[in-house]
Amino acid sequence: MLLEDVTSCERVQHGLESGSKDTMILQDAEMLIRHSLHVLDRWVKADRVADALR
Repeated sequence: MLLEDVTSCERVQHGLESGSKDTMILQDAEMLIRHSLHVLDRWVKADRVADALR
């Protein structure tokens, strides 16, 4: 369920911010999380909306 994944991501982010780990490996079953993070990363790095939509 997406809501569970989002809640889990929030907790994981807090853990990453602690500095104890700097990466999180997502398994194949976490395809929705990986895709969401990929899309978010593309938007953050885009200079223009057109770039983010590619």
